[in-house]
Order: sequence, then C-alpha cells, then structure tokens
Amino acid sequence: MKYLSFNLLLFSLLVISCSGPGSSVDAQSKPVSQFHMAGLCDLLIDKSGVYHAVFQETPAIGKPKFIYYSSSTNKGASWSTPITLSNDNHGNGSGYARIIQDGKGLIYAIWKRYGNTESGYPTPDALLDGPGGIVYGTLFYKVLNGGTWSAPVQLNDIEESQESWFPTVAPSGLLFVVWVQGNPATIKLSRQNWKYADYMRAASLNGTAHSAYTDFSQPVQPAYAGGFPATQQGKTNLDGFFDKAGVLHLIYSYVDEKGVERIAYIVGNNATIAYSYPAYDATNSYGKPPRLLVDEKGNDHLIFLPSPATLESEQVWDMNLTTKAAPNFLASI
Repeated sequence: MKYLSFNLLLFSLLVISCSGPGSSVDAQSKPVSQFHMAGLCDLLIDKSGVYHAVFQETPAIGKPKFIYYSSSTNKGASWSTPITLSNDNHGNGSGYARIIQDGKGLIYAIWKRYGNTESGYPTPDALLDGPGGIVYGTLFYKVLNGGTWSAPVQLNDIEESQESWFPTVAPSGLLFVVWVQGNPATIKLSRQNWKYADYMRAASLNGTAHSAYTDFSQPVQPAYAGGFPATQQGKTNLDGFFDKAGVLHLIYSYVDEKGVERIAYIVGNNATIAYSYPAYDATNSYGKPPRLLVDEKGNDHLIFLPSPATLESEQVWDMNLTTKAAPNFLASI
C-alpha cells in the first residue's frame, strides 16, 4: 500500500546520515553521504531488491548544493560511492529530489534545479526552498538503465519557471510528473513571488523522452500588458497519485484572499477543502508539507502537521479524507 512510501521516506532520513565531524554512527546505521552536509533525500527499493538513494549535499557552506546518488545491493549494509547527478556546470544548486521506478522497471531521478544558464550569477542554494516547493526552478531528470545514468533531460521549455511538483506512476505503468509554474507571459515578474505559480501541468516520461504537456489549469492573466497576474492563486505542496481507475487524486496548499492557508483536496473534477490553518498563523508547510496517501481499502489519508496555535502541543495528524472520520493523532510533542 501507499503507506510504504511514507515509511521509506522516514527510513531514508535515518539512513542518510548528516553527522558532523567527530560524531559517531551506531552499528546499525551506515552513512551514505560523504561530506557530512547532506540535506533532503529520497529512497527507492526497486523490484529486484536493490536500494537507491538520492540526496542533496554540498562539500562546504557557499558551494552548490547538488543531487547525489548511491545504491546498496546488500540491504543497506554498504553503499556505493556517491556520484553527482545534477551538476549543470554553471554553479546552480538543486532542490529536493525524488527517485521512482515505472511499470517497465526504469528508474528515474528527478529534481528541481535553481537558477538558469542565461544568468551570470549562479544560484548555489535557496534558503527558503523545501519539499513543498516555493522557489522557482527547472525540473530535470535522468534515467538509470543497465547501471548507467542518462544525460539530464529538461522537463520544461522555460527555465526557472517551475515550483512545486510530484511524480506518480499510473495503473498503466507510465510515470507522470505534475507541477505548477508561472504564466509564461509574466514569468520574469512572477519569479519574485511563489503566489503567482498557478499554472498546473503534467507530462508522462518514457525513458529519456516525455510526452507533450497536459494543462490541468490555466494561469491567471496579467492585469495589464507587461504586468503581474491580476490575482495571486499560487499553489504549493503538491502531492498525489492515480487510483486504479486512472483518476488523479491530489492535494495542494494555497493562501486565499483573506490570508488563510488552506489544503485543497481534488479527486478528478471534485474539489474540496481538507484543512484550513488559522488566519496568518500557518506552519512552515513548504518545509514539512502534507502528504496524500492511500490505504489497502482505497481510502485517502492526509498526513500533515496542523497549526500548533489551536493545540496544546505540536502534533502529526492522519485525516481519512474518504470516510471523513475524526483525525487520528499519530504523534504529539
């Protein structure tokens, strides 16, 4: 069931050690990173049982934060020497990466690169970015086939225009990537604020080739020629999956005109509000975004951190979006 992906993410956070110099690693933990400055990570156990890890890391403060890859053929007892996947030779760093296997057995590493190749000033890191995605960048991916990684493939025709994104495999076995980006007509202005990333699109990947883009929404047009979009309808914290019937289930966060951050829940053409934070008192949701998971009965679950402003402690909730039962408290601090 899909809860497995959540458990693997937690496992990857434990396995990929960010311990500093002089710190110890216990007998059951094996460091995967090499510079002791690892960041966000993802883990895949492929159909043959091989472990694959991708993670952010930089050799030193101020150096680009690249995406690295390592693998283990003995259930994590030892790991291969990390290799760099995301170096664009321009000094641009990269955000959160995902590693996923499609129905044909091909393995994909996907990440968002900061900056662009036209600027003379690279973007080695982005302080405010996180898995929820509020920093503009460009999606790239590589394909692992026969033990060799392909050349990087750019997944958008406009550099530095994409923000939040997620990959998912459809029942057909096709791998899809869904993302939001700024309106091409206003992107040079929109890069200044994530709240303008309202253009939701998707593409399916077939090795190093990908399909034409499918538009799930249309971007808000500029209020006047050459100006910003008329309203701010940006989306962050995208996550989702295709069900057995091929219907897309997804969530995203947005801030309404009253300053209230809400989590939208969409199944096909049906959209509802799953949760609303108190006005002007949301959490740092882009750094610890909600997840949409499905259990063995086909029930959708929203796993997230509610606002501590209304609670006696910091908590992790499991909301069953299908049965609409009372939240299950997974953890309380």
